[in-house]
Amino acid sequence: MKIHKRGETQIAEFIVFVILLVCHVFPLQANVAVVRNLDNGSGLQDPQVNCITKDSKGFIWFGTLNTIQRFDGVRFKCFNFPEWVEKVFVIKEIENNDFWVGTNKGLWKYEVRSGTFLRIYAEINFPVRSLCYINGKVYVGTSNGIYIIDTKQKMEHLRVTDEVSAYNQIIGAYATAKDIWFLSPEGVIAYTLSTGSIRVYGKEAKLTSKFSCIVGDDKQLYIGTTTHGVVAFDMLSGKYSSFLPMVGNNRISALSLHDGILCCGTLGSGVSFISLPEQEIVHSISTMPNDNDEYLTSDMVSCLLLDDLNVLWIGGTRYTGIDYLQFRNKAFHSYRIRNQELRNITFDCLYLVDDVKLLGTPNGFYYICNSKSQIEYFPSSPERFSFGAISTFIKFNDDILIGTKGGGAYKLNRQTLQISRFTDINLTVNSFTIDNQGRLWMTTLDGLHCYNEQLKVEKSRQRTMTGAELKELVRAYVEGCEGGFVPFNRGSLPIVSGIAVEVKENNGSYTLTGITRNGQPLRDDDTVTVTCLATEKQMAALPASESGTSAGEDTWVKNTWRDHVSGGGAALAEPENYITLR
Repeated sequence: MKIHKRGETQIAEFIVFVILLVCHVFPLQANVAVVRNLDNGSGLQDPQVNCITKDSKGFIWFGTLNTIQRFDGVRFKCFNFPEWVEKVFVIKEIENNDFWVGTNKGLWKYEVRSGTFLRIYAEINFPVRSLCYINGKVYVGTSNGIYIIDTKQKMEHLRVTDEVSAYNQIIGAYATAKDIWFLSPEGVIAYTLSTGSIRVYGKEAKLTSKFSCIVGDDKQLYIGTTTHGVVAFDMLSGKYSSFLPMVGNNRISALSLHDGILCCGTLGSGVSFISLPEQEIVHSISTMPNDNDEYLTSDMVSCLLLDDLNVLWIGGTRYTGIDYLQFRNKAFHSYRIRNQELRNITFDCLYLVDDVKLLGTPNGFYYICNSKSQIEYFPSSPERFSFGAISTFIKFNDDILIGTKGGGAYKLNRQTLQISRFTDINLTVNSFTIDNQGRLWMTTLDGLHCYNEQLKVEKSRQRTMTGAELKELVRAYVEGCEGGFVPFNRGSLPIVSGIAVEVKENNGSYTLTGITRNGQPLRDDDTVTVTCLATEKQMAALPASESGTSAGEDTWVKNTWRDHVSGGGAALAEPENYITLR
């Protein structure tokens, strides 16, 4: 393994690769790449690499002149064809983790279990440049049109045109849920999976260059050309759009797309990275050392793969092996909406809900709705609302709640974008959460607060007591009122972290049989913090008349419970979560 630094070549142990593929450990700055090379000295037996793919188990596969080679992050394993195939163009994983391989002399299958190559469909004895595997069918792009092979090994041959035409020379493909978009040197051919129909989109007059490679996303295809860089194609309208930014010498030989970054390999100018949202080149690397003193082995790129670990694998055309590089952070761009760029702004928090983004700043917040291309800024101002710094957001019902550092909490109506405050102005809010009963909980520097669905305060209480006191409280609550569990309405029973209560039922009456905490019996001398919630509505479920059973000589359960509740504090949980009824 060679690390490319000017005047420096270092051979390192392969075990570094395991760390590379599993963890992003290199001490890099964002968008700064460390370039390494794999060649004969690294175990790559054939350094002329023509295609790269990554399988479902994470192995990287390389197609060379007459082999396919698997890299596991530590070492290579070479698989030789039984006869000369001249060049491997494409490797595709299919069922049973087997692989179909397209070569200059037809189609092969590599069976992983037996470790052998099988020559399949001998009538396809010409170059195979693309393979797509969808719903058990393999779609084979060749220099003689398209072949479709089903699960019964029945083969159908499709030619785009009857006459000799460049449209029948398939050199690449990109599959979507509805179509396969095949690439020829002269245009794009769409094959509809549901009907089997074919649509041909020839190059427009301004596109004088031949096409060379193709990738895509949900809406667009990105097509490399031999002399004019990268052109975009809109799959919905069937129209070619203007060229993307100039890429080196514009001789595009390979493309790879991941997370909005289009990697463009060239014949002579190395690799450039285009941010599709910004439509600009955000990074490039070639054989000429860049500002970070790093460079490629060759500017002549034959193939690329930007994988899900953000590692870019680069195959060269001149027996130079494989270069690979990794970004510590993914390539990124500044967020922009409606031509407004949110750059050089301090953001304290971010909240995403539906198609809305909310970004808190030290002096207000942004409301961004992508579907409406809408961006609104709500500044803190003494005349209206003194937000201060924004600390948190949450969706509550259909509104957005905003917590601030010292300015209280606010409600933003999503329909009218009107703001109203529902807390004390000097409150510092740390976080929001919503329980499964629809109540809002808010942590602050002034304790824990609870609100109902109308954002009205539900007062809650908290106090410290001994284990003996807690036992008596729960026993009085369980056994000491007529109707037994009737008062066990949600939120009105005392809650202790880790507590479990066991209650025995006998002919409609209830007996407390045990209390444990964190799996151990609660001791009388234990100290516990009891939290509970009791509103007037909830307390109404307790015996309201003097006919209730007495918990003491002159004290009724209702009064005893209210006395304990009045100790101060706040919190809530549901009794059902920790009560076992036997």
